[in-house]
Amino acid sequence: MGAPPTKTNDRPPPPRLSKSFVGRVTTIVGSQGAITDPAEMAPYLADRRGLYQGHSPLVVRPATTKQVADVIHLCAAESVPVVPQGGNTGLSGGAVASGELVLNLGRMNKVRALEPLDHT
Repeated sequence: MGAPPTKTNDRPPPPRLSKSFVGRVTTIVGSQGAITDPAEMAPYLADRRGLYQGHSPLVVRPATTKQVADVIHLCAAESVPVVPQGGNTGLSGGAVASGELVLNLGRMNKVRALEPLDHT
């Protein structure tokens, strides 16, 4: 008959990231931009209300658009799933990782240009 259907709340285990992969990410974003310590990762793995708790093998905090692009290219080449995270202020758990690499954009905090006519 085949396998029973998967429950909707089943989550795949987090990908196992090699030391080489983590090293390459760290080379891209610097030591301040790659977090592997569970205690340091905790704020990036829960929603604002504390209703959802996630898990991830790595939290990456790039500081430039080039770093973002380089990390995404590396993840694509290695088939590592990514959850992008802005301010992690959502109230519905949408940015809480369920095993994916967390790409937190909190270090990208500079306004590079304003267009007053378009209000952008």
